[in-house]
Amino acid sequence: MTREKKKITIEVDPLQGAVTIGLLKGIFPSIIRQLEIQGGDKLHFTKVDDMQEVLEEIYEKCIRETDIRKKLLEMGIELPN
Repeated sequence: MTREKKKITIEVDPLQGAVTIGLLKGIFPSIIRQLEIQGGDKLHFTKVDDMQEVLEEIYEKCIRETDIRKKLLEMGIELPN
C-alpha cells in the first residue's frame, strides 16, 4: 500500500530541532534492536527504512535553517549527513 505524502508544517527552533532529531537518528537503530530483543523474535518492521528517511528529511530541513555547518567547518569539523 502506497501512502500519500502531505506537507506538514511545524514551528520549532531549527537548532533545537536538528539536535533533537540528530540524537534520535543516532539511537533509532538501538531502539529497533531492543524491541526485537524484547519481542524474542525479529520484528518485521517493513517501514524502518521509511522511518529513517523521515528522520533524515526533518534533520536536514532543520540544519539548513541554521548556520551550524558553517560554524563547524570554521572550527575544522565537518558535520556528517
